[in-house]
Amino acid sequence: MCILYGIPLAVVYSIFYYKNYGFIGNLFLIAGTYLLGLLAIMLYYRIVIANDPKAQISKMAKGTTRYILGTTFIGFKVVALTIVALAVSGNFVKIFENTIGYTVLQFLGLRKFMNDAFVTNSEDLKKLDLDYSFLITPVSIDTVEDFAQYITANEKQRKELLEKYGDSNATNMFKQFDLAFDFKNNNVDKLRGYVNTKYTVGHFVWVYMASIISLIISATAIMINYG
Repeated sequence: MCILYGIPLAVVYSIFYYKNYGFIGNLFLIAGTYLLGLLAIMLYYRIVIANDPKAQISKMAKGTTRYILGTTFIGFKVVALTIVALAVSGNFVKIFENTIGYTVLQFLGLRKFMNDAFVTNSEDLKKLDLDYSFLITPVSIDTVEDFAQYITANEKQRKELLEKYGDSNATNMFKQFDLAFDFKNNNVDKLRGYVNTKYTVGHFVWVYMASIISLIISATAIMINYG
């Protein structure tokens, strides 16, 4: 059931959330997850508690409806707090974006893209036939523009950028492996797309986990009260 819940949640997430919307985007996401959770809890009550296989939500008593509304609202504070925490600190998202998110990218052709777009100038490294997919892990949604600017610049511009912004894990690895970036074929846009997808997966996993915890809290409270 938890896995099945992830499907409608993913739809709600795709409709209501976009990072660039900032506070408004987070507010819409909180509201969307609450409404979806409320529907799930009402169906749970009708099917499991009220033993109504048709799940006729319209036949619920007003008192019961008010109780479920309040209980679900309290339970889904877990989701609200999680979303706020993710907005305050993006480091939490990195936990899943560089694990689950990175795995998803592998199915979306990350390895081929990275090995085509990044080419080493070192003869010794060429012999090793390295997979450069890992280079995307230190690049976040907040640093991808700086990284894209660096890898598409010439040597003089790179020195100026490092003096201005300092070094980072991504640029440091780029230098260590003596890499060149092929910015043809819209590779810069593709790089941005992979980084955005990685972030989105990491962020969604947090929302999904918080939603499941909220559902368990709400369902348990209703079962204790009406079961």
